[in-house]
Amino acid sequence: MLEEIISELAHLADLETYACRVWRYQAAHSEMLIRFHKEQEFDENSFFLLFSRVAYFEGPMVWKGVAFSIGAFEECKQTLARLRIWKETWSDEIMKDVYRLYKLELDATQVRIIASPMVDVGNWFDLPFTVQQSF
Repeated sequence: MLEEIISELAHLADLETYACRVWRYQAAHSEMLIRFHKEQEFDENSFFLLFSRVAYFEGPMVWKGVAFSIGAFEECKQTLARLRIWKETWSDEIMKDVYRLYKLELDATQVRIIASPMVDVGNWFDLPFTVQQSF
């Protein structure tokens, strides 16, 4: 789950030096692939995060820093309600397993992603072949 990945990211040296880019976004498939790299785009320090069931994205397409955090469930719920994605008949307990708010505070802006708590991480060749083909 992404909570463990975020915890691991917090231990990376020079968090603020990593460049991040929305590498691919398939709105029809609700998948977002974010590329993280330190110096060169494809070196031993680079990796991808694949978000699935993406319901919301706010932020620039390119930024510096990987210090993501998990947002409060109420903030996630309010954002989904504002977008008319949330239905009052849905159980909070079930939806906590379906959506998470991932946040990154930057100097001038923020990155906010609402997506499934399950995420893939790895280099390009570690990603499932079906993901590589869809992008």
